Amino acid sequence: MLRFSIFSKIVLIVCFAIILPLVVSNYFIASTYQSFIDEYISGIKEIQTQFELFQKNIILQVFIVALLIFVIVAVVFFVLSRIIVRPLKKLVEATREVIKGNLNVKVSIRTRDELGVLSNSFNQMVEYLKKAFREADEERNKTMGVILNLVDGILVFDKKNCLKIINPQAEKILKVANHRDVIDKNLNELKKLDPFTSLIDLIGEKEIKQVFKKEICFDKTSVKGEKSLIFEVSTVPLLYKKDFFGNIVILHDITREKTVEKLKSEFISLSAHQLFTPSVAIKWSLDAILKEKMGKLGDKQKEFLNKTYLSSEKMVALIDDLLNITKIEGGRFLGKLTQESMEDLVRKSIQSQEKLIKEKNIELNLFVPKEPLPKIEANREDIILALKNLINNAIKYNSVGGKVTIELSRDKMEERVQIKDTGSGIPELQRSQVFSMFFRGDNAMKMGVSGTGLGLYLAKSIIEAHNGKIGFESEENKGSTFWFTLPIIANGK
Repeated sequence: MLRFSIFSKIVLIVCFAIILPLVVSNYFIASTYQSFIDEYISGIKEIQTQFELFQKNIILQVFIVALLIFVIVAVVFFVLSRIIVRPLKKLVEATREVIKGNLNVKVSIRTRDELGVLSNSFNQMVEYLKKAFREADEERNKTMGVILNLVDGILVFDKKNCLKIINPQAEKILKVANHRDVIDKNLNELKKLDPFTSLIDLIGEKEIKQVFKKEICFDKTSVKGEKSLIFEVSTVPLLYKKDFFGNIVILHDITREKTVEKLKSEFISLSAHQLFTPSVAIKWSLDAILKEKMGKLGDKQKEFLNKTYLSSEKMVALIDDLLNITKIEGGRFLGKLTQESMEDLVRKSIQSQEKLIKEKNIELNLFVPKEPLPKIEANREDIILALKNLINNAIKYNSVGGKVTIELSRDKMEERVQIKDTGSGIPELQRSQVFSMFFRGDNAMKMGVSGTGLGLYLAKSIIEAHNGKIGFESEENKGSTFWFTLPIIANGK
């Protein structure tokens, strides 16, 4: 079947509208003029009479041509309306329905021109949109199903910090009776609702801050039967191709873990306290026997008792470390703070290791600035304990005849202590565990050196309790460099 474009149809209609009146007009003019010419030549009538008749014919022709043009224009308008305007109106009405969300609309234009192609393309687009929306709804329902069934509390905020989604667990934690009461509220509005207040104070009132595993405690009435609830709060920004469009706030219940940790700490504390007194008594008794206060000993007896005494020393040291750990975990570690000289604390710690230094023939060097270092505010015994642990490790895990270099320095805000050794170093794969409780490197255990794996954990806890920082660099078989910094007293000199 022959197919005409809209442009071709319009051209044909316009040509028809122009040519038809011209043809009719020329016909009337030709017929009128022919009669006039014939009569003029023949001389049958006078020119005046013929001129009057000519005028009448001209007027009649103009009227007929005008009427014909009007009729043709009306027909052209009607034809154009059917060919172009009506189909376009259908498309406009269908587009408005799609904008309203009605994806069941269809446009029926049964022509073989561009409008017919456009209507088919429109219908295909609507079907594609319907499929895309259906898939998007399915994905959204899956996502919402995951969020709603998570055991953690989830709150989703948009980029204007308005709450858009809250899952049932979060509703339970925050005692929200109806989620509609909090949806679309901003941070300031939510802060007025208890217990949102403490949560908003943590994550930010104006803008949501980046928070990672910060602990928060909610009222014991949050969940029936619970004495208290402790949660880890983390915020995660929502990004898509570097475009920010909101934040997720995650509330992870760690009440059980904290209860277990508390029970563990209480058990360790009780056990350590119960073991400490008899262990010290055994150590003192062995010391007295070795000093022959109870009578003379044979060589074999001394050798056997020396081994027993060393074992009792290790046990007392372990119990002492366990007691210190229970203090840290109970928040009771940092005692009275006084103004102290870091150089004095370092020298005191070195003195406590003189016996071990001589046994391993260690070359120990201490470097301090020419100008006196300013005072720090610290608990003397705690800092000495941290220094002892670091220096002891540098000596203990060093080779015989090795070197240990201790260097003190400062800047405007803090003092730095650096302890460098030429020992065994730390394996690369185990460096992330160095400050973990009970950690000992594989190479250290192969050396047969005794230890509890608590020294670095205690040192880190002490330094951080003093608002300091601690770190290290290490290379296996070449040595390690441990350092820590402590803030200088304001206006201290």
